[in-house]
Amino acid sequence: MPDSAGSTSTAGFVFHLLRSALMRYRQRTLVALVLVILAKLAAVGETVKYYTNEVFEQRRFRTILDR
Repeated sequence: MPDSAGSTSTAGFVFHLLRSALMRYRQRTLVALVLVILAKLAAVGETVKYYTNEVFEQRRFRTILDR
């Protein structure tokens, strides 16, 4: 779906969905939608943090073995 600028970016699509939700649903439903989105972002953040930590630990372990 194109956003107001005519692009098909993900951010524009999410903005369009949120705007549509605001127009169609009651405030309670919109709050629930925002909470679900925030929970998904937190889960992605935790996954990235986990894999970043794993890579760091592997590099540190290799450095110890190389000594």
